[in-house]
Amino acid sequence: MKDAAPPAVRLGAAKAVLELGMRIRELAELEAEVRELEAKVNALKAAPGGRQW
Repeated sequence: MKDAAPPAVRLGAAKAVLELGMRIRELAELEAEVRELEAKVNALKAAPGGRQW
């Protein structure tokens, strides 16, 4: 079976897929950090004498 796209096009597509994968991983890590911070803030609010923002 013959390749439909030239090597340069396939290389560009591969780079784009890898970049998107890295971006997704970064966003997932950031989401986990935000959830952890939200949990800490909620714990502080729930504590006796906690701040009510």
